[in-house]
Amino acid sequence: MVTMMDELSRQGFEVYALAVDGFPREKFKQYWQFDLVKVKACSVAKRRLAKDVVFLLHPLLFLISIYCLRRLKPNLVIYSDDIIGPIFPFLGKGTEVLLYVHFPLAIKIKEDIFLDKPTSLLGRAMFPLKKQLMSLFLGQYSKKASAIVCNSSLTHSYVEKAWQRNDIKIVFPPVDIDKFEPLQKEADSIALVGGIYRGKRPEFVIEALKKCKTRPVLHIVGITGRDPQYTDVLRTLIKSLGLEQQVFLHPDAPLEELKQVVGQSRAIISACEREAFGIAVVEGLAAGCVPIVLKSGGPWDHIIEHGKYGFGYSTEEELAEKIDTLLSDEDTFKEYSVAAQGRAKHFSDAEFRAKITEVVRDLLAS
Repeated sequence: MVTMMDELSRQGFEVYALAVDGFPREKFKQYWQFDLVKVKACSVAKRRLAKDVVFLLHPLLFLISIYCLRRLKPNLVIYSDDIIGPIFPFLGKGTEVLLYVHFPLAIKIKEDIFLDKPTSLLGRAMFPLKKQLMSLFLGQYSKKASAIVCNSSLTHSYVEKAWQRNDIKIVFPPVDIDKFEPLQKEADSIALVGGIYRGKRPEFVIEALKKCKTRPVLHIVGITGRDPQYTDVLRTLIKSLGLEQQVFLHPDAPLEELKQVVGQSRAIISACEREAFGIAVVEGLAAGCVPIVLKSGGPWDHIIEHGKYGFGYSTEEELAEKIDTLLSDEDTFKEYSVAAQGRAKHFSDAEFRAKITEVVRDLLAS
């Protein structure tokens, strides 16, 4: 969404951002070097709030969104997934709607998959009510969007079936591959990059290290989001397994630190079950890392094409075996590293910008 805003504002569109708890321009600049100076923002709260509080503010966001949209009378509304789907009836005539789908919450609830289960007492107490309320209205309007774009074939298959649309397009998420490049590779370094939360399954990767015959050094890099306490859970696990000298956490690391870690690593790991796409894996490709991914979802299906550009695994033992291969077999590492860098170009930031701009212009011209 940030890349869309950046590109459309560059193309001369007047862009407004509606958010529930702040529009962190400085963080966008820190992570992606996007100034977004031309983007105008409207939000309920100025600062990032706890996830459970954010849910309570959604009715207020809904009202503010309606007010802003009725006042602005936009030609096009773009939104992600289906959180603000109920604004549809309040849009003026002539306003088109583009939905970019990572994975709709309505389908997560219906299928009971990919749900980010709360950890706080308040969150757990509210979760049944939250699911019930959201299941009543989410998705009913989203499926009527003027155009729907999915981030992968996995998402596409669920959305097409649930919403019974046969005109859904796939546009892979943007990856600024130019920011990542191979550095001097450490002989034993591997990386797990992405949000540091349970859904990314860092515990699975940490435990697999105990089964390795080599002595890999694992760097876990990513944002902590609204569950910063999870890093303490990981530190406890690392200590209990005696891996303090092999596993290093980099919570909320700036871009330069991320580039350094990925650039020096020999492998990029993905452990998320049925990951829709896998941006971090592509960043690793650009840096010459060999991907080792779970045999499910976007990293396996799209990025490495079932083993053509990397390795797949299903169990801890298989993951440990693939890690050992890359750390001990220099010829295999070099072969796949070169292939990885070529593969990364297929998912570039420029590709996304061109394709999403084409979708927007076609929609506005129809």
